[in-house]
Amino acid sequence: MSSNLSEAHPRLEGSVILDLADARIVDVNAIVAEWLAREREILLGQVMTEFWSDHDSRVALWNAALLADREISTEVGLLTANGSVLRVGMRCERQRREGRDVVNCMLTPILSGASAEPPSDVQGATYRSMYVEATEGMYRSLPAGGFIDVNPAMARLFAADSPEQMLKVFSRDASVVYADPEEGRLLRDSLSTTGSLTGARIRIRALDGNVRMVSENARAVRDAGGALLFFEGSMTEISEHAATETALRESEALYRSLVDYCRDGVFLIQDGRLLFVNPALGEMLGYAPEELVGRAYMDLVAETDKASQTERRQSREDGSTEVQRYQIALRHVSGRTVVCQVVADAVFHQGAIASAGVIRDITDEHQQQLALRLAERRYRELFEQSPVGLYRSDESGVIVQFNARMAQILGYPDKATARAEIHNIIDLYARPEERLGIVNAVRQRGAVIDEVLSLRRRDGGLIWANLNIQRIEDADAGVQMAGSVQDITPQIEAEQKLIELATRDPLTGLPNRRQFEQQLATRLAQATANGATDYAILFLDLDGFKWINDGLGHGAGDRLLAAIAARLSQCLAGRASLARYGGDEFTVLPLHATHRAHVEALADDISAAFEQPFDIDDQVVYSGASIGIVLGHPDYRFPEQMLRDADTAMYRAKLAGKGKHVVFDEAMHAEARQRFDLQSAMRAALERNEFCIHYQPVVDLRDGRWLGCEALLRWQHPQRGLLLPGEFLQIAEDTGFITVLDTWVLSQALVEVAGWAHRSGAPPPMLNVNVDDRQLASGRLPGQVKQALAASGLPAGCLRLEVTKTIFRDGTEATNQRLHALKLVGIGLVVDDFGTGYSSLDSFASSPFDAMKVDRSLVKDIDCNPRHRAIVNTIARFAEELGMELTVEGVERESQRAHLLAAGCVLAQGFLYAKALPAEAFFLRWQAQIAARPQAG
Repeated sequence: MSSNLSEAHPRLEGSVILDLADARIVDVNAIVAEWLAREREILLGQVMTEFWSDHDSRVALWNAALLADREISTEVGLLTANGSVLRVGMRCERQRREGRDVVNCMLTPILSGASAEPPSDVQGATYRSMYVEATEGMYRSLPAGGFIDVNPAMARLFAADSPEQMLKVFSRDASVVYADPEEGRLLRDSLSTTGSLTGARIRIRALDGNVRMVSENARAVRDAGGALLFFEGSMTEISEHAATETALRESEALYRSLVDYCRDGVFLIQDGRLLFVNPALGEMLGYAPEELVGRAYMDLVAETDKASQTERRQSREDGSTEVQRYQIALRHVSGRTVVCQVVADAVFHQGAIASAGVIRDITDEHQQQLALRLAERRYRELFEQSPVGLYRSDESGVIVQFNARMAQILGYPDKATARAEIHNIIDLYARPEERLGIVNAVRQRGAVIDEVLSLRRRDGGLIWANLNIQRIEDADAGVQMAGSVQDITPQIEAEQKLIELATRDPLTGLPNRRQFEQQLATRLAQATANGATDYAILFLDLDGFKWINDGLGHGAGDRLLAAIAARLSQCLAGRASLARYGGDEFTVLPLHATHRAHVEALADDISAAFEQPFDIDDQVVYSGASIGIVLGHPDYRFPEQMLRDADTAMYRAKLAGKGKHVVFDEAMHAEARQRFDLQSAMRAALERNEFCIHYQPVVDLRDGRWLGCEALLRWQHPQRGLLLPGEFLQIAEDTGFITVLDTWVLSQALVEVAGWAHRSGAPPPMLNVNVDDRQLASGRLPGQVKQALAASGLPAGCLRLEVTKTIFRDGTEATNQRLHALKLVGIGLVVDDFGTGYSSLDSFASSPFDAMKVDRSLVKDIDCNPRHRAIVNTIARFAEELGMELTVEGVERESQRAHLLAAGCVLAQGFLYAKALPAEAFFLRWQAQIAARPQAG
């Protein structure tokens, strides 16, 4: 072991390093050798415990050192060579050096109570005096342990009562004295590595818990071989100085942060040059800050502002300390102008006056102000030139401003005249009370949009106007109302006309169907809400109007409708609302609570109104109406329900005779429902093959032979059984489905008759098929007949189509053209129901009919009614003279047959011979007749 240990250690401190295994001295410094009065070389290798004066405790002390895992402190006596005992304090710490375990013992003489004074010299005493009296804390500490010596100043620094207290507390680990132990360990590691530290600023934690800032100087003490023995150093409290420095740094950092990160430019100008600029000012002008420092401020000023800036600089250099606030245009590095707001204060810098301040870029605000001024100028121009009337008034309505268009709308020759005569906007309202509501709405919502009202013009006339008003708070003028006015009189009048067209019948001026249904819906809702049934409607259908319309023309028909509307309006005035429901139908809604007797009396008055004829185009025209009445009922919820039942009652009135009225009842409703169900099921019935054809034979009155047949439609209803034509054909005619059924009957009958001929091998019987007027009028019938004949394979000569005499209502010429087209196909034509209704003899003179059928109404009482018998005789002679075959319908008794034979009639149909039979039954009877006839030859 090197002897450097003795050289490095002060004289007042002894040091001995012992081998942990046997307590032999590995190294010792000169002080201990001097204390023991022996040569250092002699001591090396000696057992240290042999020099302890306390023989009884030697083993215990050494064992304690061996077993301790920390530093131990004790007091022992050393036996010197001259026989005296030196009392020393001994601190031992286990260490590992150069691959071996050792015990490092530090010895300090105890002057008082010692058995003998240790050797000393003047230098040692002086050193100890300085060490004890020093004002800065001084210490020694082991590399891996605590303090081994501290002076009183060090104890005071750590708020210890004495050095001994501090050594006791911090004897193991000196790093815990630091406020941040990790920082302390790092410092000691650095000291071990570098060997010294100077002026290290670090925080310590005193025994009273206070944290103090100290400046620490220290060095590492090593032996001659370079092994680290201990640290020694000093600490001086610098808490107040550090706090001052920290505050100063923080203040400087805050100032620098504020300046560097300030969004406004910050500057210092002296003698016209920039001495300082922050980054924001540089960025504002497109320069790096260092590019601006030292530059003349005037170089950055736009030409337009240089004169004013020269005056401000001169004022400052003349000693003015006033704060300067101004707007200036500076030049960006790109050449564009940056408008800035500047606030500059007077400061003294290096003994001379200067200007320091901030610059804010207000280019955007400046542009906005320019745009605002431009907008205000444009507003004034637009206000005066606007095609819409514009005005301003105060809250009370006093006119502040309005444009020329406003004066024009109100009928004034110019704005000056209008301003002179109009003082308050309220004078313009047709209804002044409306303005109060509008003003309140503006106050609540801030504006009124698209308010439509009536304004009064200068000449007293009224116009419809669209008004928009907005509440404006003006800093100078206070609260004002800004409004716009558009004359929308033409639009309103057009809308009213459209409404009238939508709700009024243009021909009669009466409410139309839509308006009536709305009125009825309102009446129903009121009644339902009140639980009342004191309401009713009347449904009118003009009797025979089609004949009038067809006979006199549609123009005359329109004039008749207008005349009827006028007469009924006068009749019902104040009592009921009259509407034209459509075509020749009118509806009536009593205005007041009503009951059955009252409604029927109303119907009687309506019927009475038709008793007097109408003068239409200088012709006297009589008309009448069938009236259906529906009384209020709790079940009614919708207008269509009442109108449906009123229509049903009206049809029942027509069946009862012209000019009648019928009150709807439940039986009619059931009938109407039945009609509706049949109508709904009709098309599906055709698809499901529910329809079938029965055939009634046409016989020879003389011998009863079957010469032909008439095809008669039947409906095999799944619930109601077999239905006769009278139960459903009217529904088919009303819905237009009759043409579909007629086409089906034509095709099906031809197929079935062809089948009979094929099965019997005999010529087919003559087949009569009924055709509806609409099917004939469509013009498609000839083609349909050709197609059906072709499909059946029958010759055209075995088919006769029966049409009613009403076909001539569309005009004889047009009807004859259609009849001749059918004759070209090769079929026969028969007039059905001849002798009743509309039977113009002239119509038959030029028509290509082959036969006619006498209606059963003339035959049913021919044996007891001379008039009918005479008519039949006449018809028979008429047919004979025209060369037309005659068939008589409805022959049920032998007496009828006798009279018909006497009149010259040959062919007949009736129950006397057979009812209409299903196809197979008819075929069997017809086949039997053929077989019974005598064979030729």
